[in-house]
Amino acid sequence: MQKENETLSLDKAAVSSAHAARLLAEWRLGCTKVVAPGDGFVTHLAIQTGDMVSTSQAAVAIVDGNAWRVVANYKEYYLRHLHPGGLAWIWLDSHPWHLYRARIQGLAHGISRQQGSETLVPYVSPTVNWIRLQRRIPVRFTLLESPGSDQLFMGVDARVLVIY
Repeated sequence: MQKENETLSLDKAAVSSAHAARLLAEWRLGCTKVVAPGDGFVTHLAIQTGDMVSTSQAAVAIVDGNAWRVVANYKEYYLRHLHPGGLAWIWLDSHPWHLYRARIQGLAHGISRQQGSETLVPYVSPTVNWIRLQRRIPVRFTLLESPGSDQLFMGVDARVLVIY
C-alpha cells in the first residue's frame, strides 16, 4: 500500500510539473512576437508546429516585395558608360516578350578575387566552364515598372539593355 502511495505521489508531482511547464510555455507564447523587416513573401518555410527557434537563428526566409532589382555583371570597359540614374530596359525570363523600364541604382566599386569572402564585397567568377572571362563588375538596376510583386521571383534570369 505504501508503494502505491509513493507512486501516486510521484505521478501527482509529474502532473504538477507538466502543468507548470505548460503554463510557462503558454506565457512564453503570449510574449512571442514574430515580425519581419518589411512586406514580402515567405519562401521555403521549413519550420513546423512545435519547432523551437531563437533570436540568433533565422527560421523563415522572406523575399522583400517592394525592392525588386536586377544585378547584371558588366565587363570593366563598359563601366565608364554606366552612371547611377541612367535608363535601362530589362527582359525578365519569367515574363518574356516585354521590356521593363529600369534605372541604374549603382555600381559595385570593388569585387572579391577569392570565392567565399563575398560577405563585404561580391565575388564574380572569372570563368565559365573552361573559358576565362574578363573581370565583371556588378551593376544594380531598380525596376520602374513591374508585372506585380506577386509575379516576380528572386534569382530568375534577366537580360539588361543599356543605351548610352
